[in-house]
Amino acid sequence: MKKFMMWALSAASFALGYLGMPLPGCAASPETTRIAPSLLLAIKDAKDQARSFGGRIWPGYETAPFGLLATLERREVLFCHGSLVAGFTALPSDPDTRCDLQERPSVFPRNLLAAMPVIDGVSTIVMGTPESTGRDQADWTHTIFHEHFHQYQSGFDNYYQRLDGLDLDGGDDTGMWMLDYPFPYRDEQFELALSRAAQALHDAINQHGASFQEQVSIYLKARQALEAAVPAEDWKYLELQLWMEGVARWTEIQIALGSSDSGVVASGKALRQRTVSSLPGLDAAQLGRALVYPYGATEAMLLERCNPTWRQVYPAVLSLGALIKAIEPDNCR
Repeated sequence: MKKFMMWALSAASFALGYLGMPLPGCAASPETTRIAPSLLLAIKDAKDQARSFGGRIWPGYETAPFGLLATLERREVLFCHGSLVAGFTALPSDPDTRCDLQERPSVFPRNLLAAMPVIDGVSTIVMGTPESTGRDQADWTHTIFHEHFHQYQSGFDNYYQRLDGLDLDGGDDTGMWMLDYPFPYRDEQFELALSRAAQALHDAINQHGASFQEQVSIYLKARQALEAAVPAEDWKYLELQLWMEGVARWTEIQIALGSSDSGVVASGKALRQRTVSSLPGLDAAQLGRALVYPYGATEAMLLERCNPTWRQVYPAVLSLGALIKAIEPDNCR
């Protein structure tokens, strides 16, 4: 986890770019670089939503670093980093996004949709355009909300030290264990327990009143059985992923639903419906780690109805189960 430990946020370098101030000591490029207006508009809208509606959901979400590396044809444009990066050339700041801009020749594939600490060790959104990633404009826009949430997570107190303390890396100091951890997704006992728990979660989130409270109790028991189906170390990894990716998906949906763009709202509604409806057929062997997106997002929906203060505790834990286990069914609405 040594490289994870190096991925600390640089608040000073971020502040200037986020506020749209010029980069110190950086002259604008003598050549004007054309960037598609639709791309600038999408980034502006996503940034504005993060500063407004997103901040109502997560305290401080609106001030988290918003560095975004747009992977374009033959070049990459870095928005809102805050200081000139080695290998990049400064460009004139963009008045609409209020971002400093800089560019370099292409390094990353154009189909990426991720947040990674790849620029000066700062968590940076790395994304292709809607066209190169195969997403429509609305879907692409609310994906930024998801990836920005990962930037927000990385600013939690002692975040990387706490990740290191989980001792799940197996000696891998590149961070790739997050994706490659050998979780027993194809284990028959786990698959059976997941099927039952996912069905119970689906049934609970679709209920109301006394029926909802009863179904939540059923779900909590099914979740206990799911935890018992795998070794403790493996379960610790899964809880981390539910906490990390599931809640990022939930946040993406919530901010999309609060958007001023009707297209983004409609796309957010569709994503919520797909997320919940996918639970009864959740196939761990086929999905692998991707199962945590719908499962964790729906657990976050459950938390909203059973304990609306869960978001205050969220930054202090690295396990969604720590919050789920605190649910009292009688308090669920």
